[in-house]
Amino acid sequence: MEIWGALCPSGTYTTQSPENHTPMPLFRRSIPVIWLLAFGLLMIPQASARLYISEFLADNNDGLVDSDGDHSDWIELFNSGSEAIQLGGYYLTDDPSSLTKWPFPSIQLEPRQFLVVFASGKNRRDPGGQLHTNFKIDSRGEYLGLIAPDGISVVSDFGRIGALPRQRENVSYGLMQSGTSTSRTLLSQNTQATVRIPTAADSALGTSWTELLFDDSGWIDAAIGVGYDEDSTYVPEFGAGGNLGEELNGVNTSLYLRIPFQLTEASSVSELSLRMKYDDGFAAYLNGQLIESVNSPAERDLSYDSEATSNHADSEALVYQSFDLNNRIQLLRNGTNILAIHGLNDGLNSSDMLISPELNSVQITNPETGAPGFFSSPTPGAQNGESFAGFVEDPVFSVDRGFFTDQFQLQLSTVTDGAEIRYTLDGSPPSPNRGLIYSGPVSIAGTQVVRAMAHKAGFQPTKVATRTYIFPEDVASQTRPSGYPTSWGGEPRADYDMDTQITRSRQYSARFQRGLRDIPTLSVTGEADDFFGPNGIYVDTQNRSIEASVSAEYFHPDPTNDGVNIERGFQIDCGVKLQGGASRNPGSSIKHSLSLRFRDLYGPGKLNYPIFEGTSVTTFDSIHLRAMYNNSWHHSNSGQRARATMIRDQWARDCMIAMGNADGGHGHFIHLYLNGLYWGVYNLHERLENDHYAAYNGFEDDEVLGLNPGRLTSEESSSFNSMKSLVANTRTTWARIQRVIDVDNYIDFVIAEYFGRNADLKNNDNWRAAGGGAANAPWRFYCWDTERILEDETNTSAPSNSGALDGALIFDDLERFREFRVRFADRAYKHLFHGGALTNLANRNRFQKYADQIDTAIICESARWGDDRSGGGSNGNYTRDENWTRAVYGTPGGPGTSPGNGVLGSWFPTSGTNRTDRMISTWRSRRFSGTSDTYLGTIQPPLFTVDGGAQHGGDIPAGGTLSATAASGSIYYTTDGTDPRLEGGNLAPGAILLSGQITLPSSGLVRMRARVGGGDSWSPLSEAFFYLERRATASDLRITEINYNALPASALEASDGANLPIPRLYR
Repeated sequence: MEIWGALCPSGTYTTQSPENHTPMPLFRRSIPVIWLLAFGLLMIPQASARLYISEFLADNNDGLVDSDGDHSDWIELFNSGSEAIQLGGYYLTDDPSSLTKWPFPSIQLEPRQFLVVFASGKNRRDPGGQLHTNFKIDSRGEYLGLIAPDGISVVSDFGRIGALPRQRENVSYGLMQSGTSTSRTLLSQNTQATVRIPTAADSALGTSWTELLFDDSGWIDAAIGVGYDEDSTYVPEFGAGGNLGEELNGVNTSLYLRIPFQLTEASSVSELSLRMKYDDGFAAYLNGQLIESVNSPAERDLSYDSEATSNHADSEALVYQSFDLNNRIQLLRNGTNILAIHGLNDGLNSSDMLISPELNSVQITNPETGAPGFFSSPTPGAQNGESFAGFVEDPVFSVDRGFFTDQFQLQLSTVTDGAEIRYTLDGSPPSPNRGLIYSGPVSIAGTQVVRAMAHKAGFQPTKVATRTYIFPEDVASQTRPSGYPTSWGGEPRADYDMDTQITRSRQYSARFQRGLRDIPTLSVTGEADDFFGPNGIYVDTQNRSIEASVSAEYFHPDPTNDGVNIERGFQIDCGVKLQGGASRNPGSSIKHSLSLRFRDLYGPGKLNYPIFEGTSVTTFDSIHLRAMYNNSWHHSNSGQRARATMIRDQWARDCMIAMGNADGGHGHFIHLYLNGLYWGVYNLHERLENDHYAAYNGFEDDEVLGLNPGRLTSEESSSFNSMKSLVANTRTTWARIQRVIDVDNYIDFVIAEYFGRNADLKNNDNWRAAGGGAANAPWRFYCWDTERILEDETNTSAPSNSGALDGALIFDDLERFREFRVRFADRAYKHLFHGGALTNLANRNRFQKYADQIDTAIICESARWGDDRSGGGSNGNYTRDENWTRAVYGTPGGPGTSPGNGVLGSWFPTSGTNRTDRMISTWRSRRFSGTSDTYLGTIQPPLFTVDGGAQHGGDIPAGGTLSATAASGSIYYTTDGTDPRLEGGNLAPGAILLSGQITLPSSGLVRMRARVGGGDSWSPLSEAFFYLERRATASDLRITEINYNALPASALEASDGANLPIPRLYR
């Protein structure tokens, strides 16, 4: 039996016979570990002298996974000799006083082969399965050794002599194995292959056609590349037989391609890369395992007729795109290998298609081992390559980010002896060969972003650290920086300046300074050209694919104290994209929306920070920076500029949250800086996509889909249209409807859009949805781009800009269901009455919250963008006192006035008729199509009473009586949380007919309806929570004890905030 040193396609180590290549399984775990180790090697005779612990990973967070799905740490052995070694009788140990701790089973390690053993503590020794030690590599810097069969002699070990640097997450340690290497192209254009244009009959194949032993003898012989072209662009790319012409054109959007290649000593491969020319997408497999995909549906959704999810332009398709496959080296095997490509076109009507792969490797020809070191890319089961001695410690800034008034001296340092610090002041990231060399304190006298890194020969350099220092006085006089362009592509007048008529005026200057500190700051920093160069996101605004690499710093400065932040916030390296539809057009809007994208390409793959209040979700794939376009000061329409508040869109999302949809979209306002330039007030909020749905509703990101109706991928379109087709089918049952749509959420969405009367609700834009996908999760709907709500408070007709009531155009199909109509009336009553989410005071407070939040900050927005268009109230400029307060409150001056217009004065006035009144009046008579049912029901709900007086929920005094009254019909109630009405209209078994008083056994929820007659004539549901016990008040609480001087916390406890004073409360 031969030990195969690579990992098999399932991600396991394998043993195999050369004749049959039958793989056996593998394993792993995730425990944070800090190692203080030393390496030692005793040169003992014969076979043992050729056997090494060649690599280990002590903190495996997201790498190799064992058969239990755990990220176990692992140990790699390597036989560098020319003879096989029988491992039976050898030992692994983490304890120098117990050298025979874990014995190997009888298993043979062939020359130049590897074996991976997981240090999981699971103690598995089956030679035909995965090997697991009975110990784990932990954080205490323990010993690790390979012991000879005599139980005494140390063959290879770490941690016996001297101390090594601490181990890092997902960074392995071991012996350098660079030896001598050679580059080799394994396959390329004109390599022989087989190709098939799949048919429906091939759907049964699944992915079996990608596997090594699949029989493709009946396929078409061709040389790569393959495809077709109605023109001649791709013809030079096709190999012999690769121009499939009419066999493929108009027949299918998929093709299957199999390319065999030969390999000897697969374990000697240290680098592997795939290069692809493709039009329009592909999924690539190596020996049956998916290794890369672009513009492809998820693997589980791929079928014989799948389409590319996006277009890949011809000009780009002719250029090889490279993909690093170093983490897939373990899939290679000795002998024949198969690269299989599922080629994808973006439609049957496409005029061309091209798939042309190239696979390249670097192989070690001399396996000699060298000195120990770190490996940033662990290679379990493969050659290690070059190592590095350690890590340069991060640069330390003597002054943290924040706001400042006075000049200061900034010192940079690192604890790594001999390391050089490089820094930049122009937003660009420094590197070992780029930036100023730090030699002494840097004077910071005005707004400045400082980026720094440290490096040392033979060591891993640090990541770039970024600190932003804001000087409000400097911001007040901001102008175009030297070297920045005077135009932005189609926008002839680039605008960087602050309006000194605001920032230096007696009316506003002091408030402007306060306003900069009133709300959090977000500083986004990157290469100036990535923002404002010819291909920058602010210049090439129509290119939706541009994403710039940036640093993002979020913090909230203290209102008065320099250098102090009341919220320390975060810094993260990420991507930034320009967002928007019509606002992208040059001349439409000079201020653009943006989004931050958190990807492994830049730094952490997710942002992990509690950036939004009121939600337990703290992990994000992206966040949105809404500039506002409609109803903003920079809109081309003067009527829209007059209505500018910046609040409408977040108010709508807050409505959804208040209505019971936790994933409605949290947000608040921030000041944005680009490369230290003040860029205005932005609405920072959650992006309502698949990961957002997953986080709030218990799914994995890849199980559900996020839907932008204006830019659907084929996968999203298929899943969403499947739901719509089911809803439109008259044979679909109500039970089935509830499985594909979250009905209450959908109704709330319709109510919110109708209540605010979104004048820009379209069938292909200005709303969002998520769900479906592999999990077939119920679709949920979200308010998005609702900037055109709250315009005409007296208009109670349905909102629409060709989007009907919901944008998705399914309301008409749903309203045929009696249960939908009942549920709609229930939700409408819940939200419009008894302090519900859409009652006047709740609406007003929700809007007032954000008016208060930006009351002073809006002056800064005015100074930045208020002069972009004419028509404002201050020398033509739009300002807080003259324009914003009128749009928010009515007449100028803000709170305390008697507004006659503005959102608060017209939609949610403190007296007179308000929007809620108007909607109640309208919906009491508005009927669902084809029925007599109205949006608020035809029967009035009963009203709760306590001791004869109306009271909807709350405390019931001792000896008090809870009852209810109804205008008509009998009242039925429940106290167990169920509905008195069953679906279909019958009386629920647990419903109680009210006769006298409601019997409430304990504090709890009471639900009731009025019923007229014995049929399905019910009122909307009325529900409230009542308390029989007295509830605690602030005066009932006392601090009775404080653990002030706690014992020192462990490192792990400290990371979780332990060792803090702990108060004990007593009621």
